[in-house]
Amino acid sequence: ILRLALGIPDNLKVSGSRGWVDPVVGVKGKVHLWKPISLFAKADVGGFDLNSGTAYAINGGLEFQITRYIWLQTGWSYLKNDYSSDGFTNNTELSGPLVQFGLNF
Repeated sequence: ILRLALGIPDNLKVSGSRGWVDPVVGVKGKVHLWKPISLFAKADVGGFDLNSGTAYAINGGLEFQITRYIWLQTGWSYLKNDYSSDGFTNNTELSGPLVQFGLNF
């Protein structure tokens, strides 16, 4: 149904995989607003034109400490990846809401 809606011919088949490794550096921080609520931010950048062109991610929002061991983060996330090699290109840009749970132990 999706192929038909997008006008992609049935005889067009694509398969395979590609892997690569890049160095990544990042930072993160948290500012407590009130006992169970904090602002958080995380960012990382990688690639440095070694294997992929550029890759970076930025996340930020509110963190709620639900119990001593359980937390919930909600906010926004942005990811960009730029990779091109031997005729294969992966230019990905994702942006949207973020919800994640975690355990401290």
